[in-house]
Amino acid sequence: MVVGDDSGHFITCAFRVMNGVFEVREGEAVGLREALSWVKNLGYHKVIFELSCKAVVDVVMVRTEDVANSAL
Repeated sequence: MVVGDDSGHFITCAFRVMNGVFEVREGEAVGLREALSWVKNLGYHKVIFELSCKAVVDVVMVRTEDVANSAL
């Protein structure tokens, strides 16, 4: 995981070793969960996540739309 500023400059990074074998979607989802926890602990706000697995992006976007619509 890499954190950069709004100019694209490196700020910090982290990694985590996970036991087991993951399918691409599972690995990307676990990585996103870890990244969310990490940036929350760092106290960052207004974060943009970049993912490689479109299937995970699609699930996150649908859930985000569901939450936004339920707030209306």
